[in-house]
Amino acid sequence: MSGVIKLTYGAKIEADGDGFLVTFRDIENAFTGAATYQEAIFNAQEVLDLMLLDSLEKGGLIPLPTPLRHGEVPISVSSERA
Repeated sequence: MSGVIKLTYGAKIEADGDGFLVTFRDIENAFTGAATYQEAIFNAQEVLDLMLLDSLEKGGLIPLPTPLRHGEVPISVSSERA
């Protein structure tokens, strides 16, 4: 057994003007934007990784992901951060 826990959070990706807005309901103040949907997915993983790393560095806890809700996209913490 590797001992690595895979964390996957639900992201809401919505059209926003000329691009897309991404938010995470389980991670306070975690949001990003992008011009394309694919870029929004990439940016979502990046901001998720950075927010969780920042919380750990400040001695905080990482909230466990709640089950996905309808319309949410699963975003996993990158394997380099896990």
